[in-house]
Amino acid sequence: VGIPSKAGADDEERGVSWTKDGTIVFVSREGGAQNIWRMDTDGSNPKPLTTGYKFGKVFPSLAVGGDRIAFFGPPIDPATNEPTKGDYVFSQMDSDGREVRPVVVNEDCDFVPVSANAEWVVYTTRAAGVSRIWKVPVTGGDSVKLTDVDSTTPVISRDGKTVAYFITEKGKPVKLGVISIDGGTPINEIELPATANLRAGI
Repeated sequence: VGIPSKAGADDEERGVSWTKDGTIVFVSREGGAQNIWRMDTDGSNPKPLTTGYKFGKVFPSLAVGGDRIAFFGPPIDPATNEPTKGDYVFSQMDSDGREVRPVVVNEDCDFVPVSANAEWVVYTTRAAGVSRIWKVPVTGGDSVKLTDVDSTTPVISRDGKTVAYFITEKGKPVKLGVISIDGGTPINEIELPATANLRAGI
């Protein structure tokens, strides 16, 4: 079943994911800026989970083993549940769009998806042309750097023990890295073909 687009060809280009109960979470710019929606697998019952059309909300990612959605967008006012002005951050919300709260508040956050489990959110920063993978508790708190080489687009494994990511060192072939969620020396590095699309994620 194709996700119906009422707005334009760029619907869904900023993320598609599944909830535990089998509904689809996706991005649509119907009505204005991109927002996060959910619908049934047959295309019925479409419902916006985020609103506001001055600022886009993108890259919805369901937590491994859970139903909270992490996404990239402007800060959310908890009193109104509406976006506010400010540097884009990574936030989380319930799969029905409630209880939105910021998780990563960092002006250096890169415009790529995050991944989460019950304990951690892993994400990419990009400052002064340098990309690194970090983790932060889902409840908020101090971030911990996981990588020391140019790396991006992390994904937590299903068992929550490891993180896969792209290694993008200048002048070298792109690799797929695997590291413990606790950090340390990478467990494995796998060279990828030159056609690998890094922005599409893992």
